[in-house]
Amino acid sequence: MEFGLVEFGMVGLGIVGLALGLYGFVVILAIVWTRRGMARERARYEADPFRPPLTILKPLKGVDEDLEANLDSFASLQWPELQILFGIADEDDPAVAVARRIQERYPEKDIEVIVDGSTIGRNPKVNQLHNLLPHAKHELVLISDSNVRAYPGYLEATVLPMRDPAVGLVSNPVIGDGEETVAAAMENLHLVTFAACIAIAGKVVTGIDAVVGKSMLMRKAAIEAVGGFVAFRNILAEDQLIAKRLPDTGWKVVMVAHPVRNINRHWSLRRLIQRHTRWAKIRTRMVLWSYPLELFANPIALALLAAVFGATGGAALVLGTVAAKIALDAMAAWGLRGRLPRLHYLLAIPVKDLIIFGIWFVPAFSSEVEWRGHRLRITAGTRLVSADALSRAQSIARLSRRSRRDAGDAI
Repeated sequence: MEFGLVEFGMVGLGIVGLALGLYGFVVILAIVWTRRGMARERARYEADPFRPPLTILKPLKGVDEDLEANLDSFASLQWPELQILFGIADEDDPAVAVARRIQERYPEKDIEVIVDGSTIGRNPKVNQLHNLLPHAKHELVLISDSNVRAYPGYLEATVLPMRDPAVGLVSNPVIGDGEETVAAAMENLHLVTFAACIAIAGKVVTGIDAVVGKSMLMRKAAIEAVGGFVAFRNILAEDQLIAKRLPDTGWKVVMVAHPVRNINRHWSLRRLIQRHTRWAKIRTRMVLWSYPLELFANPIALALLAAVFGATGGAALVLGTVAAKIALDAMAAWGLRGRLPRLHYLLAIPVKDLIIFGIWFVPAFSSEVEWRGHRLRITAGTRLVSADALSRAQSIARLSRRSRRDAGDAI
């Protein structure tokens, strides 16, 4: 038994070492690729500027953090032919007033505020995109979330791949920025490391370009090729499914090096947990086989497990892993967004990682999400069904089976 524990402890040490090594490789690879890629994109653009006519689709709901500043960052872009469409489902939504202030601030710009509550399915973002697209004047449309901010060079880098007429979709790595609370810092660091670094490493190693819906530049022809937005009306991860279907229709998908910044300032732990619980459920319904591999992106949790189950030098292992993980996350933040988080935010990384580790198990027990006031169940391919309607249907089916069984017993 004692020999078995020693063996188990050595295996635990090996797994933690492997996880840290892989994580460090991913972070360094992401930084190098991003820095070099951004330099190449800048040089290509400066050598031969490319500024095609462009329409930006901005679905809005409620007043997100820094919403006005985020919208202003797009409205103030200097672009020869740029149309911006703000879409809101309800005239009483406070986002309407913010969007109209931006419209009034830039009267010389082609900006429209479109209030349209028409629905085609259960995904509210897709509903708005479907309503906005007929108003788009240009072939290239940029789908951009309300909590995204445009920084110098972002648009120039994003349009470059569209020189190739075979490219149908261009996306960007997503990084978090602007934190002013611990939970917001946790969210932003997780976006920089788990979302951006892993997506970039995946592209470099496998050649597969990741797509995140916060920034998607598409051709209208490519949207039509996958069936239009109506084909994704009941899909939660519409961005992933669009990217998956496009190559089958002959269109290329490209991720550029220039990241897009998701501004998160004043988050609560509850919001952090809700968001990542939803994302975990999405990932298990999209690509289940890769979900267990995510544990290797959480070496702190693995080190703690190894220590609990008797790994040699358990306390030193945990402390060393925590120190290494904090250093790597700080390096990723500096490398991808150009600045370090405050020290007390970095010290919260172990707490964040243990929260994410706990969330990792949730999809095994629940597939339901609360989203925009609706209780929905995520099924295969992240298809959304009404949880209440499904529960009623299941209850009716159970009653029907029971009635048939009782009738059979009576006979």
